[in-house]
Amino acid sequence: MLQVKAVDIDEGWNGRVEYRLASGDDQHQFVVDSQLGTLLVAAPLDREQVNIYSFCIRTCIFSVGHFLLFTLQLNLIKT
Repeated sequence: MLQVKAVDIDEGWNGRVEYRLASGDDQHQFVVDSQLGTLLVAAPLDREQVNIYSFCIRTCIFSVGHFLLFTLQLNLIKT
């Protein structure tokens, strides 16, 4: 398990943060909790087939009239 966290100093609707997998999870082996930012393994990982998992998590920070997108590149190396 891994957790990413973004913080907005606004409160209420304008301080809302959501997380999504943006790319790199073609085999649907991971899932991100959209509210908590927790990354979980959703399917078995086979080190013999794939040694490094690389994907992006997109963070949406909502504000008045727009939202900001931040992309985090993660490289998971299974040893």
